Amino acid sequence: MNFVLVEKLVVTRTVKVLVPDHENPDAYREQTFKAVFNVVPADEAREMDKAYLALPVEERDAHEHDFLRRALAGWEGVEDASGSPVTFTPAALDQALKFPWFAKGVYAAYRDMATGARAGN
Repeated sequence: MNFVLVEKLVVTRTVKVLVPDHENPDAYREQTFKAVFNVVPADEAREMDKAYLALPVEERDAHEHDFLRRALAGWEGVEDASGSPVTFTPAALDQALKFPWFAKGVYAAYRDMATGARAGN
């Protein structure tokens, strides 16, 4: 198959999140959902990193996950505590980002997609 050069690429990947298990000390439960990613061009990602590092330290917390806010375009399989689906919105994403295991799982899924880690590249 020939390489296809595109202007924009949107991909869906399974995100695995290891959530601390409240019933079993020192244990985790794997939870998954489908993430829809806008693939961020490398030059744009580098500019985002530079902009973040140029911020005063006291402002960085508010911008810690700007990359995910840019890259994550949607999700499927995210639900609330009662089992009802949670619609992807900027507010819902910000709520999820309050939990470090969520961000860790999403960053790992994006990184694996971008580097071809699971495809053997």
